[in-house]
Amino acid sequence: MSAAEGPTDKGVRIRGVAKRYGSTVALDGIDLDLVPGEVLGIAGPNGAGKSTLMRIIAGEEKPDSGTLTLDGVPWFPSVNWHNVAVVHQEPQLFPNLTVADNVMVGRGGTRSGKPRLSAADGEVMKALGIARYAGVLLED
Repeated sequence: MSAAEGPTDKGVRIRGVAKRYGSTVALDGIDLDLVPGEVLGIAGPNGAGKSTLMRIIAGEEKPDSGTLTLDGVPWFPSVNWHNVAVVHQEPQLFPNLTVADNVMVGRGGTRSGKPRLSAADGEVMKALGIARYAGVLLED
């Protein structure tokens, strides 16, 4: 966003977010604007709080203080997690699940409780050369 454009209510706005783990300060007054359609990389040294910030945005952690808004409305990622997605650098995989089940983690289920791969999921798995492993447990 250029200075001429000014602030916008679209997207995620993070203001004054802080997080501590005991005496360790992970985040201290973070301000950040996330604009729809923008790809943003977060970089910094080990221990800078990058992962903590991403976990807060993903709703995996709650900040100790500060505010988050989505399109100008107060936003609580742990409650409204379906509105924003975070692509982690090192995604969590589950060795006791199949390749296909790992692809489906985090998606809503069907009546049977188990989500189904879409045609698009199958095409991506084919393109990556992993479709033949869809039913294989990761631990195998």
